[in-house]
Amino acid sequence: MKVMAAAFTALIWFLGASEDGMGYYVMELRSEREIIEVSHDVIEQIISGHVKVWLNPFFFPISHACGSGTMSSSFVRYVPRHHMPGPSTLVSVNEIADALVVGELYKNLPLFFIMGLVLTHLTDKLVAGFSARRKR
Repeated sequence: MKVMAAAFTALIWFLGASEDGMGYYVMELRSEREIIEVSHDVIEQIISGHVKVWLNPFFFPISHACGSGTMSSSFVRYVPRHHMPGPSTLVSVNEIADALVVGELYKNLPLFFIMGLVLTHLTDKLVAGFSARRKR
């Protein structure tokens, strides 16, 4: 039962860490888009740029201890045949930030599980203490 509770706690921690604005913050995002017109209503795009991501030390303590609290990457993406430029560009750029964070999430996952075990153990001790006081 404790292992299941620890796994659930680790899952909650993992979800919080993977959320932009909570677990990480995109500090810098520069992108350029080159549009290649195939016809008057169909275009192809080449997106290039640079992204810099800061990881929240509360969710990524191992990454910060290893010196990976801030990461950056340059990228080039090809987006084939879209009718209008717009949200597809943003999705492609956000995928770059997500890809940087995913590797660090897996590096910190064992710690999430251990913290879940510790929290489960402390909760059991607290509940047992309250139960013992009630019986008096």
